Amino acid sequence: MTLPVDQALRTLQTHGRIELRGTASGWVRLTLGLFTVLLGLVTLLAIAPPIVLLVVFLTGTPLPVPALVGGFGVMVLGVFMVALVRSMRKRQQQYQETENSPVVIDGRGLTLRGVGPLPWQDLGPAENRLVMLPSSGSHTLRAVMMLTPSGLHNVNTRMPLHLRPLLSPAVRRFGRGQQHSWVFVPGVQDMSTREVIELLNRARTHMGAWPQR
Repeated sequence: MTLPVDQALRTLQTHGRIELRGTASGWVRLTLGLFTVLLGLVTLLAIAPPIVLLVVFLTGTPLPVPALVGGFGVMVLGVFMVALVRSMRKRQQQYQETENSPVVIDGRGLTLRGVGPLPWQDLGPAENRLVMLPSSGSHTLRAVMMLTPSGLHNVNTRMPLHLRPLLSPAVRRFGRGQQHSWVFVPGVQDMSTREVIELLNRARTHMGAWPQR
């Protein structure tokens, strides 16, 4: 077991609580980077038609009416796409900021991204698992903690609506509608995802035997 996990577990055993500095996961940083690239591309789409039309006007080249209408349509579409991608990028930035919130582990449960504590009995083991992400429409390997039956009830029924997306996206489950079924494992500064998984699983296993303070 690596030194950062050793130190965290010793602190947890001694004090019954540990607070770690959260950090954005590689997946979140990658997604934000992709949104930034996409924003640049749709911005080019929005400004290209006016530039082309200006060049055509200055050179005196005749332009058919359908071409003018098409250019205007592309410009409108580009402006709409810029607004949409900027909104999506802003939401991703806000989510990334929440990932910098402290990760707190204690006898009450796990606090992450400003949400919690989530009771240990509501959380399954941390693991790398294929989960469905609505944003991609496909299964993706992510580090998650599946919600237990009590966790499904508490998150999907009792938790405020604005906090639920900070844990995971809502995914349609057969016969149950949209539901949050897991919690994304938080990023921790100076720890790899594998180390965070190990720390959470050992804390979850032994927390009942440690004093709660």
